[in-house]
Amino acid sequence: MVGKRKFRNASATGPKPKRKEWNKRRAPLKRQAEPVENSENSSADDGTSSDVDVLDGDLNDGTVPAVRLLAATFDGQAGEDGGKVSADQSHAKLSKRKSGPREQDLKSSAVYVALDIALTDDALNEATEADEEEALGEPSSSDDPFVMHLEKILTEDEADAARNKKLPSAGVDVSLPHLGTFTLKSSATAALDNPSGLADRPVQKSHVKMSLLKHLKAAKTQPWTAHCAESFAVMNTYRDLFHFEKDHRLDMDMKRAYCLHALNHVLKARNRVVAHNAKLTRGTAHEASDFKDQGFTRPKVLIIAPFKHDALRIYEILAELLTGNEDMQVMNKARFEKEFGWDEKDPVANSDRPEDFRATFTGNTDDCFRVGISFTKKTLKMYTEFYSADIIIASPLGLRMIIGTEGEKQHEYDFLSSIEILVMDQADIFMMQNWEHVTLIMKHLHLQPKSTGKLDFGRVRHWVLNGWSQLYRQTIFLSAFRCPEFQALANRHCSNYEGAFWQKGSSSHTLSSVVVPIPHCFHRIPGNDIASMSDARFNYFRDKILPQLNDPSKTQAMIFIPSYFDFVRIRNHFHREEISFVQICEYTSTSKIARARDLFYHGKKHFLLYTERFHFYRRYRIKGIRHILFYDLPHYPHFYPELCNMMTRGEETAFHQFTSDALFSKFDSLSLAPIVGIAKMPAMLQPDKAVHMFVTSPADGS
Repeated sequence: MVGKRKFRNASATGPKPKRKEWNKRRAPLKRQAEPVENSENSSADDGTSSDVDVLDGDLNDGTVPAVRLLAATFDGQAGEDGGKVSADQSHAKLSKRKSGPREQDLKSSAVYVALDIALTDDALNEATEADEEEALGEPSSSDDPFVMHLEKILTEDEADAARNKKLPSAGVDVSLPHLGTFTLKSSATAALDNPSGLADRPVQKSHVKMSLLKHLKAAKTQPWTAHCAESFAVMNTYRDLFHFEKDHRLDMDMKRAYCLHALNHVLKARNRVVAHNAKLTRGTAHEASDFKDQGFTRPKVLIIAPFKHDALRIYEILAELLTGNEDMQVMNKARFEKEFGWDEKDPVANSDRPEDFRATFTGNTDDCFRVGISFTKKTLKMYTEFYSADIIIASPLGLRMIIGTEGEKQHEYDFLSSIEILVMDQADIFMMQNWEHVTLIMKHLHLQPKSTGKLDFGRVRHWVLNGWSQLYRQTIFLSAFRCPEFQALANRHCSNYEGAFWQKGSSSHTLSSVVVPIPHCFHRIPGNDIASMSDARFNYFRDKILPQLNDPSKTQAMIFIPSYFDFVRIRNHFHREEISFVQICEYTSTSKIARARDLFYHGKKHFLLYTERFHFYRRYRIKGIRHILFYDLPHYPHFYPELCNMMTRGEETAFHQFTSDALFSKFDSLSLAPIVGIAKMPAMLQPDKAVHMFVTSPADGS
């Protein structure tokens, strides 16, 4: 940014030039750029005022585009002698004039000629095209979901109802062929016409910008599938989406859908701001307060992903949708690909791990990153400073290090004040990392900024000034499972006034995937207070389950523990009681893991304490298991059959010697349903029966 902003007046006569004529007139003036810039430098050196008019700013900060501009008259304007004024004469006259106030200059300036030619074409073409699109109705069509969502002004009662989850209409079941069955919860004022028709809605009729559609059609890496189209149709309604059965085989389809939605949103918002800037610059009869098109800060989309290789895939999709086969400059591309790529040979790609493990951990698995992305017409800039970015891609830990906590020196969160689309991709992995980082981020969304800088409050939307930004934010939540933590996050921090799509549970269950013929006993823990359930679970385990498992006839028993806090509690109890055991958790060194596996396999230790996070990150096949106890149900439903199938018959063992036990409570319905099935779950939650047994008997008897 240059120092003091100065503007020149230049009156224009005659009709506004058309675009082709504009470009012709602008061409000879570009050649004047270098001498004028040298003149500016010389005048600045001798202490006199600069002869060059400067307009600098950000595309979304309420000012004109961030390029150096010179006010000039064109051929066709009358000179002092009554003849036409050339470009050189115009510059000479302007150099002698005294600049006036900014408001007067913006209304009276006819045309601005860029000194920085590389940026001039982008800035003027963006302003022209955005203005033409608005004149044609593309960004302001009355049935465009973008406009319908952001321009609706809520009443106080409607805002209170959305904030307090008081939706007047009951949920409507929506069955989609590829995504599954959802419950649509929305208010009467935000009712969706024909929700089941979303599956048949083509992307060409979804108010997507034509440039994106063209690049989408020309994409070579992956075709636009029916699953992509269906996902995008749901997202394009601007309602929250809570999808709890995310399949790793369809991960790229979902990424392409939300990347198209995010880009479409950002480009429409940017073009609207640029078009309004152009109207103010051309001196039309408008005040800045006539255009309500901004929030407190520029970032509009926040994408939270678990690993760097996920951010790399998102970047590749964004670049492909934005550039297609056209030449487009990507700034800091080499640096980004070096930091987020993976040059070495990936050890996971050819391992014997399950398919979902290879899909999750192939590539760069660094979980601490953050990067801002900004767009112009022909430039995609990586590593943009957050307050100048359009999209932010970050991991929970990466954002946590920037946000900090109250009292820390690093405590910055103003860039999260105007997020309009929040994407939480693979949120199930956040549970395996640190869920507290996610809750901290959600608490800092849409807070009042500590500093507003040069913000033009006249162009800030009414609902932003009212503190209702959270009611207009769309949340796209994608996970492989459903758990109480996700439900609590949605209840506390997701209040979209449009409502939400909530995925219903599937009728399938993972218990049928167990190929070992063993009995499965599910023990219901009594208790009605969720706050004391942790103590109730431990007491039940200590008094009822542990004496049975500690019998010498039930050696080589694995205890699967999802929570690390429960793991520490049981480990300390075993130490106090001097019970024979080994332990494997996410913090165990490789040498100790190998020793523990060896001792357990040869029966030298009775118990193996085993955490879910270790199994998620390593996915080892543990040999020698004869009995398994699920201290709590696993978050990932497929972990249950995966661990049970580790029981293999040896020369001296038979399947009837193997057992599987699991503890659950009335509060574990979300984890119980995908394991035993929705049909069996209600009866198991009833207090009349404490133990439920199932026996898996494969047809081949193996």
